[in-house]
Amino acid sequence: MRKASYVSRVLLSTVGAKLILLWFIALLVSFGLSMSIGIARDQLDTQSYYLNDDMRDLAFFVDTTAAYYPDVQGRANAMRKLQDVLASWPGMQAVYAQTTLEDAGQGIVCYAYPSALLRRLHLPTSRQGVEVGAGGGEGAVWLDNRLAGQYRPGDEISLDLDLGDGRAFRQTFTVAGFLNDENVHYDFDTGSSAETYSADFVARNPSNYICVTASDGVFSDAAFDGLRSCAKFLLPENGDCIAAWKELARQQGAGFVSSMADILQNDREAIGLMTTPVLILCIIMMALTLVGLVGTQMQLMNQYRQAAFSLVMCGMAWRTWKAAWLATFCIPLFIASAIGASLGSAWESVVMLRGIRFVSPLTAAVSIGTVLLSILGILPNISRWSRIDINEFRRLSE
Repeated sequence: MRKASYVSRVLLSTVGAKLILLWFIALLVSFGLSMSIGIARDQLDTQSYYLNDDMRDLAFFVDTTAAYYPDVQGRANAMRKLQDVLASWPGMQAVYAQTTLEDAGQGIVCYAYPSALLRRLHLPTSRQGVEVGAGGGEGAVWLDNRLAGQYRPGDEISLDLDLGDGRAFRQTFTVAGFLNDENVHYDFDTGSSAETYSADFVARNPSNYICVTASDGVFSDAAFDGLRSCAKFLLPENGDCIAAWKELARQQGAGFVSSMADILQNDREAIGLMTTPVLILCIIMMALTLVGLVGTQMQLMNQYRQAAFSLVMCGMAWRTWKAAWLATFCIPLFIASAIGASLGSAWESVVMLRGIRFVSPLTAAVSIGTVLLSILGILPNISRWSRIDINEFRRLSE
């Protein structure tokens, strides 16, 4: 150990500046990999919430006109007309619309869904294996996880819900449970673009408190028509109906229709556009890091072969030489990689509006993977020198 430590100090005293640059590059590579892979994984996890098996047979519709009515009554009339138009489309089984109401005083937004759609959403609660919509009954509400300290299941909560035009509607709910703190929520008020990017109607960890309830009974009458979303889910009799609906929507100027497969495809393209450039840059930088490590190693082993020969003559075994090289290159490289991966994980948490997390299985995998790749790059060269016998080494050193 002492011999290996001495050799490492000799190497560091001569190559320290070059290695610091390589370690810094490794830090940047780990940062980029951890951040980009983390964001891609996070987006794919989001897809698993809203593209579960029960949602894949639905179509997503965005109204292009009703949302722009400035008055509540005009919007409500437009919503009723649109509902009649959609119901007349061939193969239409059901139209699912969200009703969104706000209690400004408590900072709570209430998302109300038809119970049939709520069962399809699979929104998770804070209890593993329990889903929103399972049990509860009339007037049940699932609260934001951040309200768990204020309420318990079975408690009652009263909300003063804004109906617009200065009117309010007071409704008392029974707390059925709490949503997961990393839950994904549908927010149809913003709708979606014609390109069907799901980011326009799926919100993750909003700043305001949210609650989810069934709209059946409580919000089913015409008084809430103006509060229903301009975006809706459509249930077809079979998948062939969706293609016909797309054409009907264009002909009637009603809006845009997308299948969930369309949304999934565009999501994947969006994830690729967001992460691929960073991943390519990381791969290039990693290749440069390996080239730099191997090149620096070969240069120094050639430059200091006389010193190495002297150390061998003093009794240094080649395994000590190998251990010294690996320790000098890889231990600081692992530390730099771990710091970079942790910072990347923290930044990904900030971007995705989650609690900051420095350490995760991904950060460990990125750190270990970077070091293993480096070892694979430099070990053959070290082994080549280790196999040289003393006579050949003496000849090479002359």
